[in-house]
Amino acid sequence: MTGEYYGIASSTQTEIIIERSRFITLISPCLDERSAREILLDCKKRHYQATHNCYAYIVEDGLSAKFSDDGEPGGTAGAPIMEALKRSNVKNAIVIVTRYFGGIKLGAGGLTRAYFRCAQEGLLSADKKLFVPSIKVNVALSYEDYQIFLRMINSDLKITSTKYSDKVDLTVMVKSGAISRFSDDFRQKFNGRYALNTVGEEYFAF
Repeated sequence: MTGEYYGIASSTQTEIIIERSRFITLISPCLDERSAREILLDCKKRHYQATHNCYAYIVEDGLSAKFSDDGEPGGTAGAPIMEALKRSNVKNAIVIVTRYFGGIKLGAGGLTRAYFRCAQEGLLSADKKLFVPSIKVNVALSYEDYQIFLRMINSDLKITSTKYSDKVDLTVMVKSGAISRFSDDFRQKFNGRYALNTVGEEYFAF
C-alpha cells in the first residue's frame, strides 16, 4: 500500500469570473467510477445550459483516474484539472469545473490557466481529511486491562468499535508505520496475555 493521501470530507463549490466567463467548481468525494459518473450526470443536469462541464477524478485509492475536456480544445481543461488534483494529493474525489461562456475567448494558454486555477482554488477551500495506510486489529480484554489499554491511545491508533460482554472486544486501527512499536508495547504492557488479531491493511482517516 502506498503513502497517505487526502480525501474530501463533504462536497464544496466555488465560483470565479474570468474574462466574463463564469467558472463553477464542484469538489465531491467519490469512491469509484460509478459514483463519479453519477455525480457528473447530476452536475450536467443542474447546469444543462452551461457551455462545458470539464472534470477529472481519482478514485479507488488512486487505482483509477480519468479526465475530460468536454468540448474545450484538447488538453486545456481536463488535464490541468487533473494536475491540480494530483498536486493536492487528493484521491477518492472528483473535480468538475462548469463554464458558462462569457463571450471572450481565452485561447489555449488562457483556458489552461483558468481551469487549473479553478480546480486548485476549489481544492484549497475544500474540507479535507488525511487517510493513512493502517492495520485493523481485533483484541479482547478484561475490563481491568481495558482501562489500562485506554491509556495507550495516542495519535497512531484509534478505537473504531467497542463491544461489551464478559470481556471488552475492540477493533483498533493502527497506522502501518507504527504497528511494530504498538505490538511490542502491547505485548510488554500485558505480559503476552492477549493475542492481537490482525485483520488486514486499509486506508483509514485519522
